[in-house]
Amino acid sequence: MRKVDAPGDDALPEPRGAPGSDADDPAVNLADRAGAAELEQLVRNLREPYGKIAVMYFLEHKESSEIAKLVGRPPATINSQLWRAKLLLRQQITERRQNE
Repeated sequence: MRKVDAPGDDALPEPRGAPGSDADDPAVNLADRAGAAELEQLVRNLREPYGKIAVMYFLEHKESSEIAKLVGRPPATINSQLWRAKLLLRQQITERRQNE
């Protein structure tokens, strides 16, 4: 058997989604929840047809192929609408950040 030198556990990066050092800080948790609530509100307020598609994709975690079946549209149409929804959300977030 071949022996391999590997770095210690302290050299490994934190796993994705691992809580940071501020994870137990209630103020940080509240700010994260407020940001998530604000993002949810932005998604829900998108104009149609993007709003319905975005809610299913971002909030209900449905795949684009599943959304296509549910709304009776081609998958390419759903992907285009998702792309536009993301663009609109990106613009709204950028505007909010500039106004802060």
